[in-house]
Formats: sequence, C-alpha cells, structure tokens
Amino acid sequence: MLPKDFSRIITWGLIGSFLVYFTGWLVALRDEHAARYATMALDMARSGNFFQFDDPLLFFQKANLPLWLSAISIQIFGPNHLAYRLPGLLPAILSLYAVYRFSKLYYNTETSLLAVLILATAESSFMLNHDLSVETYQAAFYMFMIWQQAEYLHHKKWQNLLLCIMGGILLIFSRGTLPGPQSQFAPLEPLIQTLWTFAPWTIFLFAGLWSRIREVLVSGKMDRKPEQMSLFGFLVPFILLSLSPYHSDHDVFVAFPLAAVVASEFIFTRIYQAQRNGNKMLSNIQIAFLYLMLAVLFCLVWFPFPDNNYYGMLHYMALFGIVSWLIFFSGPKFRLLLASVIVAIGANLILNIFFYSNLADYQAGSKLGALARTDGVKAGRLFSYHAPETTLLHFYSGTKVQTNSDFENLAALKNCWIYTNQAYLEQFRAVRPDLKIIGRSAEYDHSKPLIRFLNPETREKAVSKMVLIRL
Repeated sequence: MLPKDFSRIITWGLIGSFLVYFTGWLVALRDEHAARYATMALDMARSGNFFQFDDPLLFFQKANLPLWLSAISIQIFGPNHLAYRLPGLLPAILSLYAVYRFSKLYYNTETSLLAVLILATAESSFMLNHDLSVETYQAAFYMFMIWQQAEYLHHKKWQNLLLCIMGGILLIFSRGTLPGPQSQFAPLEPLIQTLWTFAPWTIFLFAGLWSRIREVLVSGKMDRKPEQMSLFGFLVPFILLSLSPYHSDHDVFVAFPLAAVVASEFIFTRIYQAQRNGNKMLSNIQIAFLYLMLAVLFCLVWFPFPDNNYYGMLHYMALFGIVSWLIFFSGPKFRLLLASVIVAIGANLILNIFFYSNLADYQAGSKLGALARTDGVKAGRLFSYHAPETTLLHFYSGTKVQTNSDFENLAALKNCWIYTNQAYLEQFRAVRPDLKIIGRSAEYDHSKPLIRFLNPETREKAVSKMVLIRL
C-alpha cells in the first residue's frame, strides 16, 4: 500500500501539472516553430487536403501526424491556438502511461508513479505543452516503442512486437523522413539543454546515470535488465543527437521519458530506501538547485516588466514562502520531493500567467492578426509592406499574407489591409487620407540580443513599432 503522503503528492502533482498545461494553452503562440506548424495545420483544415503543400518537399520534411491531428482539431473547434494545441494532450498522456507501464514491469508501484510525476513536472513537459512541438509526439512514440519492446522481452508475445514496430512507424511520421536545414555542429547542446529543461530533477538524473555507468565500469557488466533498457534507451538517442548535424533545439526531449525512469529509480532506492552518507549532501545540492530556480524566476518576474509585476510578485512570494517552509520547517519524509514538485508547478504557473503573457504583448503578428480577423479581413486582401516576416499574422488573421513592396500599387488598392512599420504610416496617409488604423503593436526583433529586449531601459532599441491599416 502506498504511503499516504506519497500518494497525495503524486495525485495533486499530476492534477496541478495538467492545470498548468491548460493555462499555457491560453497564451498566444510564439513566432517560432509552433506558429509555422499552426499555420500549416490551418491551411490543411481550410483546404481539406492533408497530403499537399505549396512546397512538395515539406511533406517529407515536416512531421505529418502532428499536422494532421491539429488540422482535424481546427476543423472541429475552429481556428484558434487552443484548438491547435488540444491534440497535444493525447501524446502527453501516452508518454505518462507508457512510462508507468514500462516501470511497472521492473520496479515497484512507488517508483513507477514517481517516474510519471517526474516526467509530468519536468520543465520540458511544460514547454512542449505550451508550444506543441513535434517532440511531444516523438517522445510519446519512442517511449511507447521501448515499453512494447520490454513487454515482448518479458512475455514473448508477438502482439507486443507488432506494437513496437507500429510505435517506430508512428515515430517516423511524427518526425519527417527528410532532414531539414543542417544545424551548426554543437555536440554539447543536448547536454546543456538537459541541464535546465529537465529541471527540477536534473541533479537526480545525472546522479542516477553516473551510478549506473559506474556499475558497468567497476563490474564490467550490468546484470539488471531494467537498468540496461532505461540507461541505453536514454544514452543512445542522446549521443546520436549530440553527433548529428540535423537536430532542433528540443530533440533531446525524446529521451526524457526514460530519463524520468532513471531519476525515479535513483530517488526511491538511493534516497528514500537506503541510508547513505551521501544522501544529505545530495539533498543539499537539490535544495540549492531549487533556490537557483527561484532566483531565476525572481529575475524574470521583477526586472523585465516592472510596470505590472504586482500580481506576479504576490504569486512569487507565496511560492517562495511555501517552498522555504517545506524545506526548513516541515517534517514529512517526502518534503524534498514535495518542494521540487511545487517549484516546478508554481514556477510554470507564474511564467504562463505573467511572463509569457507579457511577452505576447510584443508579438505584433498575433495581436494585429486577431484585430484583422475581427475587422473582417478577406482572403487575398492582407498585405505586408516592408515588415518582418511573421507566420503569426497568417494564423491569427486566418488568411495568407502577401508581401508587396510596390507602394504605388498598394496605395491604389481599396478594401485591403496592410501590415507595416509605423514609420511608413505618414507615407500612406499622405496619399490615402481615408485610411483607417486598425491597431498598433510593438514587435520584438529576434535578430537583436534577448538581454536587450528583457531590459526595460534598452527595450525600445530591440522592438519595432508595427501598425495595421485598412485602405
């Protein structure tokens, strides 16, 4: 029977994680990969053609399955970012379920449930559910494939072998069969990504990996089959991604479900079951890591947006107080585990409702695109004039954006919407005094250093003033 405190941490930790996922769905998409996929899914939903792109190579380069599911969701629930993100709930649940069933084959119930909680509260999971990256699906199908392989080795049933093969096929459809543009060779990038995207469990992951690798180095073999599968199931894709010139920023997330198993086994067997001298030192390192996370969160809440950070600071102080009380004054056996879960959930809740929502104010594409749709923009009547490319304008307006640099041609048009830099407003007004300003918005120039944008004193130098007008 599960300890009462442990059972409550698992239950409320999972509920809290999914609630924070939902708050992330309500924030506007970011003008990166998510916006591009959302735009392609929108075009699929509108045309009803799921097998043809403007560029035929995109069919093989892009992850088709995530696009298909998001397009179907948009057809059902309408063109909005909530409908685009909603299908991501399915692979998220599949990842958690596969982690539980895989762990249950070899470990006790406590270790299996802890692995589920670790995966649900890892920073990568909040990021994936916020942006619905293709790695959401890749991680789910990779973990499903490993689980079915373990089932086959355990029970020798051909059904599990077929399901393992099916998982591999779905993994390919969620990745694309042709590589995209070659990235700069950066073998340490997956390691650096893991340091902060697996937070707050990074310390336990690396401790668990070192423990298992040391066992192999000392004895020359690893006798326990679960350690073999989880260790090499994590290390093989991790090493291959480190050496591959064709990788995206978050490809390493594919291995994180197995990383959760490694961390869970280490926490439960080496900290809560075993009494070892190194446990106190490791606990102190984890406490220091949690306060480092809180320090970074404080900087994100206090400095970038000081004009309206009152409620953000209230939430932050509540989080800081609860975590400090748990660490230094409470007595439950699982207080460090509970503190880590609360930091993960509380920090991402603050980021969703305060930090990311403030960042969205500097995405002209989403703000002005929504205004264009409200104003009744027609297909083929939305133009971009000397403005930075933004796929968000396409998605939130619901119509394709045509780039036109011919001022005289644009000025002669009627019943059209033009997205441009505010510096050109007077030029249009001089020849078309009948123009109507639909909206204005600042746009962060991604070519400028991020630190310049986050600093309120230098932000004006890192943003462009955009305007949407109707002629």
